[in-house]
Amino acid sequence: GYSPSVGRSVQDVDEFMRHISITSGVAMNDIIIIAQSVAAVLIATWVHDYAPKIRGMILVSPAFKVKLYVPFAEPSLRVMAKLRGNFFIQSYVKANMLTHDKQRAQSYDTDPKIAKAISVRMLLGLYDASKRIVADAQNIFVPTQVLCSGSDFVVFQKPQQQFYQKLPHPKKEFHILDGFFHD
Repeated sequence: GYSPSVGRSVQDVDEFMRHISITSGVAMNDIIIIAQSVAAVLIATWVHDYAPKIRGMILVSPAFKVKLYVPFAEPSLRVMAKLRGNFFIQSYVKANMLTHDKQRAQSYDTDPKIAKAISVRMLLGLYDASKRIVADAQNIFVPTQVLCSGSDFVVFQKPQQQFYQKLPHPKKEFHILDGFFHD
Protein backbone atom coordinates (compact mmCIF):
# COMPACT_ATOMS: atom_id res chain seq x y z
CA GLY A 1 0.00 0.00 0.00
CA TYR A 2 2.93 2.40 0.36
CA SER A 3 6.09 3.39 -1.44
CA PRO A 4 7.72 6.82 -1.54
CA SER A 5 6.75 6.98 -5.22
CA VAL A 6 5.97 4.91 -8.29
CA GLY A 7 9.39 5.93 -9.61
CA ARG A 8 11.01 4.42 -6.50
CA SER A 9 9.01 1.22 -6.97
CA VAL A 10 10.13 0.98 -10.60
CA GLN A 11 13.72 1.53 -9.48
CA ASP A 12 13.20 -1.28 -6.95
CA VAL A 13 12.07 -3.53 -9.82
CA ASP A 14 15.24 -2.69 -11.74
CA GLU A 15 17.48 -3.40 -8.74
CA PHE A 16 15.64 -6.64 -7.96
CA MET A 17 15.81 -7.92 -11.54
CA ARG A 18 19.54 -7.20 -11.72
CA HIS A 19 20.00 -8.99 -8.39
CA ILE A 20 18.03 -12.02 -9.64
CA SER A 21 20.06 -12.13 -12.86
CA ILE A 22 23.39 -11.91 -11.03
CA THR A 23 22.61 -14.32 -8.19
CA SER A 24 20.87 -16.92 -10.39
CA GLY A 25 23.31 -16.69 -13.27
CA VAL A 26 20.41 -16.24 -15.69
CA ALA A 27 21.09 -13.53 -18.25
CA MET A 28 18.50 -10.75 -18.47
CA ASN A 29 17.81 -11.69 -22.09
CA ASP A 30 16.65 -15.13 -20.88
CA ILE A 31 14.11 -13.73 -18.40
CA ILE A 32 10.38 -13.54 -19.03
CA ILE A 33 8.44 -11.62 -16.39
CA ILE A 34 4.86 -12.39 -15.42
CA ALA A 35 3.09 -9.60 -13.54
CA GLN A 36 -0.50 -9.00 -12.53
CA SER A 37 -2.53 -5.83 -11.84
CA VAL A 38 -0.45 -3.09 -10.19
CA ALA A 39 2.73 -5.14 -10.64
CA ALA A 40 1.98 -5.27 -14.38
CA VAL A 41 1.95 -1.45 -14.44
CA LEU A 42 5.28 -1.34 -12.61
CA ILE A 43 6.83 -3.89 -15.00
CA ALA A 44 5.53 -2.10 -18.11
CA THR A 45 6.90 1.17 -16.70
CA TRP A 46 10.26 -0.48 -15.96
CA VAL A 47 10.49 -1.92 -19.46
CA HIS A 48 9.59 1.48 -20.92
CA ASP A 49 11.87 3.60 -18.74
CA TYR A 50 14.88 1.31 -18.29
CA ALA A 51 14.69 -0.63 -21.60
CA PRO A 52 16.09 -3.87 -20.15
CA LYS A 53 17.03 -6.55 -22.65
CA ILE A 54 14.57 -9.18 -21.39
CA ARG A 55 13.10 -12.07 -23.37
CA GLY A 56 9.52 -10.93 -22.78
CA MET A 57 6.75 -9.92 -20.43
CA ILE A 58 3.31 -11.29 -19.67
CA LEU A 59 0.95 -8.69 -18.23
CA VAL A 60 -2.15 -10.10 -16.55
CA SER A 61 -5.05 -7.71 -15.97
CA PRO A 62 -2.73 -4.69 -15.96
CA ALA A 63 -4.18 -1.93 -13.79
CA PHE A 64 -3.68 0.82 -16.38
CA LYS A 65 -6.96 2.36 -15.22
CA VAL A 66 -8.63 1.34 -11.98
CA LYS A 67 -12.40 1.48 -11.81
CA LEU A 68 -13.11 4.03 -9.09
CA TYR A 69 -16.85 3.78 -8.68
CA VAL A 70 -17.20 7.14 -6.93
CA PRO A 71 -17.95 9.98 -9.41
CA PHE A 72 -15.00 12.40 -9.82
CA ALA A 73 -12.85 10.21 -7.55
CA GLU A 74 -9.53 10.87 -9.28
CA PRO A 75 -9.78 14.69 -9.44
CA SER A 76 -11.16 14.76 -5.89
CA LEU A 77 -8.23 12.68 -4.63
CA ARG A 78 -5.80 15.03 -6.38
CA VAL A 79 -7.32 18.05 -4.62
CA MET A 80 -7.39 16.28 -1.26
CA ALA A 81 -3.75 15.20 -1.68
CA LYS A 82 -2.74 18.81 -2.32
CA LEU A 83 -4.60 19.92 0.79
CA ARG A 84 -3.85 17.03 3.16
CA GLY A 85 -0.67 15.51 1.78
CA ASN A 86 -0.36 11.77 1.60
CA PHE A 87 -3.06 9.62 3.18
CA PHE A 88 -4.44 6.13 2.74
CA ILE A 89 -7.68 5.08 1.15
CA GLN A 90 -9.36 1.77 1.78
CA SER A 91 -9.93 -0.51 -1.20
CA TYR A 92 -13.52 -1.16 -2.21
CA VAL A 93 -12.46 -4.46 -3.77
CA LYS A 94 -14.15 -7.49 -2.25
CA ALA A 95 -12.81 -11.01 -2.65
CA ASN A 96 -15.78 -12.12 -4.75
CA MET A 97 -14.89 -9.35 -7.26
CA LEU A 98 -11.44 -10.89 -7.73
CA THR A 99 -11.95 -14.60 -8.17
CA HIS A 100 -14.43 -17.43 -8.60
CA ASP A 101 -12.22 -19.61 -6.37
CA LYS A 102 -13.74 -19.71 -2.86
CA GLN A 103 -10.44 -20.77 -1.24
CA ARG A 104 -8.54 -17.92 -2.91
CA ALA A 105 -11.27 -15.46 -1.89
CA GLN A 106 -11.04 -16.64 1.72
CA SER A 107 -7.26 -16.17 1.69
CA TYR A 108 -7.75 -12.63 0.35
CA ASP A 109 -10.14 -11.87 3.21
CA THR A 110 -7.97 -13.39 5.96
CA ASP A 111 -4.32 -12.97 4.92
CA PRO A 112 -2.85 -10.15 7.06
CA LYS A 113 -0.10 -9.58 4.48
CA ILE A 114 -2.58 -8.41 1.86
CA ALA A 115 -2.84 -4.62 2.17
CA LYS A 116 -6.39 -3.38 1.70
CA ALA A 117 -5.38 0.28 1.75
CA ILE A 118 -3.22 2.22 -0.67
CA SER A 119 -1.52 5.54 -0.23
CA VAL A 120 -3.08 8.25 -2.35
CA ARG A 121 0.43 9.16 -3.57
CA MET A 122 0.87 5.61 -4.94
CA LEU A 123 -2.62 5.46 -6.43
CA LEU A 124 -2.27 8.78 -8.25
CA GLY A 125 1.30 7.92 -9.23
CA LEU A 126 0.05 4.68 -10.77
CA TYR A 127 -2.62 6.63 -12.66
CA ASP A 128 0.00 9.04 -14.01
CA ALA A 129 2.49 6.29 -14.91
CA SER A 130 -0.24 4.28 -16.60
CA LYS A 131 -1.41 7.20 -18.73
CA ARG A 132 2.19 7.86 -19.78
CA ILE A 133 2.97 4.22 -20.56
CA VAL A 134 -0.24 3.59 -22.51
CA ALA A 135 0.29 6.82 -24.51
CA ASP A 136 3.93 5.92 -25.26
CA ALA A 137 3.70 2.12 -25.65
CA GLN A 138 5.08 2.40 -29.19
CA ASN A 139 8.50 2.84 -27.55
CA ILE A 140 8.38 -0.55 -25.81
CA PHE A 141 10.07 -3.15 -28.00
CA VAL A 142 9.76 -6.40 -26.06
CA PRO A 143 7.73 -9.51 -26.89
CA THR A 144 4.55 -9.05 -24.86
CA GLN A 145 1.48 -11.02 -24.01
CA VAL A 146 -1.48 -9.25 -22.38
CA LEU A 147 -4.08 -11.37 -20.62
CA CYS A 148 -7.26 -9.38 -20.11
CA SER A 149 -9.90 -10.57 -17.66
CA GLY A 150 -13.23 -10.59 -19.48
CA SER A 151 -15.32 -9.88 -16.37
CA ASP A 152 -13.01 -7.54 -14.49
CA PHE A 153 -14.70 -5.39 -11.83
CA VAL A 154 -11.41 -3.74 -10.82
CA VAL A 155 -9.80 -2.32 -13.98
CA PHE A 156 -10.90 -1.16 -17.42
CA GLN A 157 -10.11 -3.15 -20.58
CA LYS A 158 -9.82 -0.21 -22.98
CA PRO A 159 -6.39 1.05 -21.77
CA GLN A 160 -5.09 -2.53 -21.96
CA GLN A 161 -6.22 -2.74 -25.59
CA GLN A 162 -4.76 0.70 -26.39
CA PHE A 163 -1.43 -0.31 -24.83
CA TYR A 164 -1.34 -3.54 -26.82
CA GLN A 165 -2.28 -1.91 -30.13
CA LYS A 166 0.63 0.54 -29.88
CA LEU A 167 3.27 -2.10 -29.11
CA PRO A 168 5.57 -2.34 -32.16
CA HIS A 169 7.15 -5.76 -31.52
CA PRO A 170 5.94 -8.40 -33.99
CA LYS A 171 5.74 -11.00 -31.22
CA LYS A 172 2.77 -9.85 -29.21
CA GLU A 173 -0.52 -11.39 -28.16
CA PHE A 174 -3.71 -10.10 -26.58
CA HIS A 175 -6.16 -12.55 -25.04
CA ILE A 176 -9.49 -11.78 -23.41
CA LEU A 177 -10.29 -14.51 -20.90
CA ASP A 178 -14.07 -14.56 -20.95
CA GLY A 179 -15.71 -14.82 -17.54
CA PHE A 180 -12.42 -14.32 -15.66
CA PHE A 181 -12.35 -11.89 -12.76
CA HIS A 182 -9.38 -9.63 -11.97
CA ASP A 183 -7.34 -12.19 -10.04
